[in-house]
Amino acid sequence: MNNAEYVLPTMANWDDMVVVGRIARPHGLRGHVVVNPETDFVEERFRPGAHVWIRPADGERRLTIADARVQGGRPVIAFEGLDHVEDVEGMSGLELRIPEDALQPLEPGRYYEHQLVGCTVETMDGAPVGPVVRVEGGAGGSRLAVEGARGEILIPLAADICVDIDVVARRIRINPPEGLLELNEKLVMKFDIVTIFPRMVEAGLAEGVVGRGIERGVLDVEVHDLRDYTTDRHRSVDDVPYGGGPGMVMKPEPLARAVEDIKARRGAPGAVVLVSPQGRPFTQAEAVRLSRLSHIVLLCGRYEGVDERVRTAVATDELSIGDYVLSGGELAALVVVDAVSRLVPGVVGDARSVEEDSFARGLLDHPHYTRPPEFAGQKVPGVLLSGHHEEVRRWRKMTALRRTLDRRPELLTSAALDEEERAMLEEIRKEQEREP
Repeated sequence: MNNAEYVLPTMANWDDMVVVGRIARPHGLRGHVVVNPETDFVEERFRPGAHVWIRPADGERRLTIADARVQGGRPVIAFEGLDHVEDVEGMSGLELRIPEDALQPLEPGRYYEHQLVGCTVETMDGAPVGPVVRVEGGAGGSRLAVEGARGEILIPLAADICVDIDVVARRIRINPPEGLLELNEKLVMKFDIVTIFPRMVEAGLAEGVVGRGIERGVLDVEVHDLRDYTTDRHRSVDDVPYGGGPGMVMKPEPLARAVEDIKARRGAPGAVVLVSPQGRPFTQAEAVRLSRLSHIVLLCGRYEGVDERVRTAVATDELSIGDYVLSGGELAALVVVDAVSRLVPGVVGDARSVEEDSFARGLLDHPHYTRPPEFAGQKVPGVLLSGHHEEVRRWRKMTALRRTLDRRPELLTSAALDEEERAMLEEIRKEQEREP
């Protein structure tokens, strides 16, 4: 069907129309907007002359696309009659819809993601999981939100998990990894990272326990390019400092727009964290505190610094990962994500490894050894080869206390020591006093 000739449906049919994208934010000064697409045919769907429908507070409207280009995988479009940034400033978060019969036809076996909503999900042996209530996206790709018996479950829309999709029969058969179906909404941690170097952050998220957490659906991470939230043709995120001085200062408006867009699309976060050398120290206790939240936004600074009004009016927290200088906040944000993610159930395979990490109880970790039994003239302590589990346990406690006392004694003032550890610490201190 020719989309340009389609007749606007009645207002009662709005809910029967198909979402093909959502307006993210204004772009530039001439009425352009950035769109988060939800269609397989981005260039065709958002071409000049195509029609889309929106539903602002004053009712449905049909808009004609006047200009379009794809930038960073997302359409940047302008509408006829909306020529200035003021005309589109209130559109962030609005859905773009079209009539379902205006969609491009697909080959047999292919489907649009909206067609999955309402399909029944079951395991390969026929056990019911629940209906699909929506399809959403993120750093790990699209996911099915399924209404399970104990709450909502996020299932990655991946070929090795969703092995049989039949939109005609309204059925999806899955081969879920162990533990996936036990995850509900409370166990999914959302992170949103705002940066001018999204590829740098995405690379850091692709591997290790965080990457596996994303693949399993336990972590929901989105990376946002701060320049997408600018309104000038140069996509400026910084300006000269008031009062003079070297360097440039990051402007408050793009960061504020980014957070507002995240709130509109992803829900209100539990914390908006500005990573900054001026913040309070990021410790294991801070990681534990943040892990109890369900949604965290991280703002990455650059240049000489960030406008102070971001700290006072946009961020809820300001954290520093150490007393040294980095080129920007991207590495610091990845540190926070990694430390917090390890505490989210289902991210690390063996929960004991998290419980025994350095700083988990306020102490440094004990020494570790593996094969060979002798290296560079140094042998593995005999107690570890003895097979005596009680002696191994005591040795590890004692060496962790000794290492902490030698290297980071200030940690012992707030460490959660049990009675045995307090006695061991007293013994170590007496030994040190007897040493010449």
